[in-house]
Amino acid sequence: MKKIGYLILSLGLLCSCSGKEKKSEAAQHRAAWIESFSDSTAAIRSEMEQINNNIINYQTNINSLLPYFEVIDNPKFVEKYSVYKGWKNYDTGAKTGVLLRLCENSSLEFIATLQGGYFDKITVTAAGKTLSSAVVPYDKALNYRIGNTNIVGFKGSEIDSICQLISMNKNSDVKLTYVGKTVQKTIILTKEQKDMIDATYKLWSCNNNINKGNLRLQLLAEKLKIFENRIQQYNSQQTNSANHE
Repeated sequence: MKKIGYLILSLGLLCSCSGKEKKSEAAQHRAAWIESFSDSTAAIRSEMEQINNNIINYQTNINSLLPYFEVIDNPKFVEKYSVYKGWKNYDTGAKTGVLLRLCENSSLEFIATLQGGYFDKITVTAAGKTLSSAVVPYDKALNYRIGNTNIVGFKGSEIDSICQLISMNKNSDVKLTYVGKTVQKTIILTKEQKDMIDATYKLWSCNNNINKGNLRLQLLAEKLKIFENRIQQYNSQQTNSANHE
């Protein structure tokens, strides 16, 4: 009988230890889970703080650039746009050249003009790198002609990249080539043209980065809210479980 008693006692101790080990293991998993969520929320807050700091810097740059721009509100055009000071009265149909303007919807529009030839694409070469625009077919809207003068308005990611290339190399030679069925003409951008493009691109870039930053902040705020709600739910469940024991 004594042996049977010892056996029952031993089994009881094993079951007790096994239960404690299982509870301990579960507690470790819960602790790791909480730590993982805490690390994630900390990382999100850190990223949000960095984005806010960047937005402040971008806005400071915008404030310093804005005095050098003028808003054009001409009833002949569909929308308002901004141009670098000194370029307000630039006639895009008068001679071969370029104009970069910032549209009301915060997009860049690169106006290229060529006298004596027809084109639908441009390439820009600087520092050994060449970038091409998209083709803008002759449609009498973005690509139109006045006599033997061809004016084309370029927009989109290709132009954004071209403007960045010019901005990065404003102190070097920058070649712009007008391309139609064949190469029509190549010009070297003047200092005034490069300064105008550089300032306009920087204003656009700062504004664009602020918009991207605000969108990212919205996504992070939603993600943070989800994480915090999960942690609160878990803590509430643990409290209720403890109250029932």
